[in-house]
Amino acid sequence: YADYPEPEDKMEFLTSHSLEDHPYQFDKIAYSRILLLAGKDFIYKGEDIIAGYPWFFCWGRDSMISLEGLKYLPDGKIIARNVLKRYGERIKRGIVPNMIGENGEGINYDTVDSSLWFVLRAYQFLDEDYRELWEFSKKIILNYFLNPSLKFFTDEDGLIRIREGYHALTWMDAKVYGKPVTPRHGKPVEINALWYNALKAFIGMSEKIGIKMNQIFRDGHFTAALQDIEELSDKILDSMKKFVLPGLVADRLDQDDNPVRETRPNMVIAASLPFDVFTGEINRLILKIATEKLLTPFGLRTLSPEHSAFKNKYIGNQKQRDLAYHQGSVWPFLLMFYGKLLLKVEKDRKRVRESIEKIAGVFREKIMSGEYASIPELYDGLNPLVPKGAPSQAWSVFSLIALEELIKRI
Repeated sequence: YADYPEPEDKMEFLTSHSLEDHPYQFDKIAYSRILLLAGKDFIYKGEDIIAGYPWFFCWGRDSMISLEGLKYLPDGKIIARNVLKRYGERIKRGIVPNMIGENGEGINYDTVDSSLWFVLRAYQFLDEDYRELWEFSKKIILNYFLNPSLKFFTDEDGLIRIREGYHALTWMDAKVYGKPVTPRHGKPVEINALWYNALKAFIGMSEKIGIKMNQIFRDGHFTAALQDIEELSDKILDSMKKFVLPGLVADRLDQDDNPVRETRPNMVIAASLPFDVFTGEINRLILKIATEKLLTPFGLRTLSPEHSAFKNKYIGNQKQRDLAYHQGSVWPFLLMFYGKLLLKVEKDRKRVRESIEKIAGVFREKIMSGEYASIPELYDGLNPLVPKGAPSQAWSVFSLIALEELIKRI
């Protein structure tokens, strides 16, 4: 399979594998049911999400991102409420657990984004229990804003800065010999887009439960008013301009606030979120770069092949695989963010629907033909034809469910 050339026109590749070309064991109705059953496989006791089989248990980040598709399962909103409560009750110093081990053992808090996803999901998907979710979210917002003892902090420009160290707090968290392979210390683009979105979501929740703009709220020694949160969000929005360069959006700002010129899918995550951090013109630029440099038939690359650190194969022992994990490997779950950004940028809804059909079509074909019963974790950075990593990954499945529902809504 390594000898197959990568298609120059990725959309043409997707079109050439149309659903009419192959016999199928399952029709589209059966496909939809199989996809929902694949999602159901990850539900743990109706209150959490197994991140992947066979090697993962429950991860906060994966669970929060997976809620995008989980809500379409039968009783999905009830499960989502339980998931948020389970993680909310375990918040420490404003941080949602990064991982909850089996039987509640091995819990750790090595994350910066899980808590931000928590606030956004609480606001997006639940139309009741706002008071309880607001209380959880208040802890997150106040600690992220004011707590100086964390591995990250809110800088003077409003952006979150991750301190130097051996910690890996974003989703690109692979380590070799205890050191991050993809160190993202400084100010990562998607973390700060999430920070802005979490603040806007918190303001929205506060308004729903009747909190006034000048009303003081507290968590331990930390206090703020909603007006302070509003002013902070305005500051962040202005500071997001620092990521924008001619023809490029930086993956992060380093410790000296210099833009790091790496083409990664994190800019797609940032631009796809409900509260815009970039202008329409910049969103179009991000979509163009992602389509040309990162998009493959099976997901988005984690690094452009033009970068010197790009790894084209996810193969070998643990060290070799960790070195490639976020340095070029293709991740299917990122297609959800690509599809949402496409919907933002492209005004022609028919064209959007056709494009997302092509994106989802490869996995749809795999399931309808009986070749796949779930969606894997990742693929190689070049010629991504053979599944790699965990053969069944929650956010891969739930992202495909979200894409199919996006098609229906359009």
